[in-house]
Amino acid sequence: MIPARYRSDYDGEFVITNTIFKDGKKEQEREWVDNPIQNNHMNRATCLANGSSIEKFNIKSLEDHKGGLCGIISMQVYGVENIYKQLKCNFLVSLNQDTLDNIKDINYQENTIVYTSARLCIRNQGDFFLIPHGVRLTPHATAVWLACFDGHEEIFLFGYDEFDEVGGEITGMVKSVNEVITAYPNVKFTHVVKNDESPDLWKYNLNFKTISVREYINYCDV
Repeated sequence: MIPARYRSDYDGEFVITNTIFKDGKKEQEREWVDNPIQNNHMNRATCLANGSSIEKFNIKSLEDHKGGLCGIISMQVYGVENIYKQLKCNFLVSLNQDTLDNIKDINYQENTIVYTSARLCIRNQGDFFLIPHGVRLTPHATAVWLACFDGHEEIFLFGYDEFDEVGGEITGMVKSVNEVITAYPNVKFTHVVKNDESPDLWKYNLNFKTISVREYINYCDV
């Protein structure tokens, strides 16, 4: 199980940049990476993936979101992989080199903080941001974890629809997201769905609920 961690306690970390064998012994070259981000927000975030539930939703309404009376309630967006093709997110998670290449081709990373693994940060030096603490989860779950790590207290999972059971096995995305939900019991997690369908595994958590797309639009003023 992953521990609950927060950016407020994070100064940075060492990253292994190279491994060599010298005189029959393995030696690692390490480099310190500072925490480059100070994230101030209104506690509300949407983790957005490219699932079927977003098909008829005006996704552009989430871009630079300002809602509530006089627009005082903003909401940050943590995107997953190919969602960058539809929206300028506040943050994006990608663990795929082809996706990162496409992002660089359109300079998407110039206006969005794009997170990836240490290995891919080294391969693409200077373009992307390190996922803190070497967290190894699916991209969907990593986006949720980052929202928690940044201190958001209310997180919506939208487009998180890849949870069909295959051969009786629960998908890796469902298991990984559930790890995050259980690690942060004080965070409210809400699954935005079309037909009130959510993985049973998530429903066992007291800090989890589902709402319809219409309810999400009204509640978040999008």
